[in-house]
Amino acid sequence: MIYKYERACQEAGLEESRIAEIRRFFDAEKKKLSRDKEARDKAGIVFNSLSSLVQPEGSSSSDEYEIADDRANVEEQILHKLELDHLHECLAGLPEDDREFLFALFSGGYGNESRMAKEMGIPRTTLIRRKERLLKQLREKFFEKS
Repeated sequence: MIYKYERACQEAGLEESRIAEIRRFFDAEKKKLSRDKEARDKAGIVFNSLSSLVQPEGSSSSDEYEIADDRANVEEQILHKLELDHLHECLAGLPEDDREFLFALFSGGYGNESRMAKEMGIPRTTLIRRKERLLKQLREKFFEKS
């Protein structure tokens, strides 16, 4: 059986090795969810269904309804997580001082470039060039073909 995300990956032109990696990730998540459900069942943890909230106490009905979040896109969330993992790998490939520089720059909020340039005793344009150089490096590493 081919999943919807696999077809989308194929149409997007992803390599088979990358699709296989995504499938392994999905399978691992499915197994984890299954283990979590078994643990909840063993522990006797019960989640209320919509029917238990709507029906008066004492009445019995075999109809159970769950509320699905139709805004959630699991495939998109997992692809996003894979991209974040890849970005972390790319960041790990940078020298430590460059990683610290980027972290300081992006964790300071608006107007941080001017303040950082003053603290470092360098012109703001030099700081901006370093930032652009590092971001270009990251972009190239992130999008290079494996």
